[in-house]
Amino acid sequence: MVTKNLAIREEVYRKLSEAKTEGESFSDVIQKLLEKR
Repeated sequence: MVTKNLAIREEVYRKLSEAKTEGESFSDVIQKLLEKR
């Protein structure tokens, strides 16, 4: 797996963290949100 570092605002981090469920990674959350577009 390739990893990349992203700089995000604190507010965005909090929202992603709130959207995350147990066992889910930030990548999972971002992918889920992008698929809803």
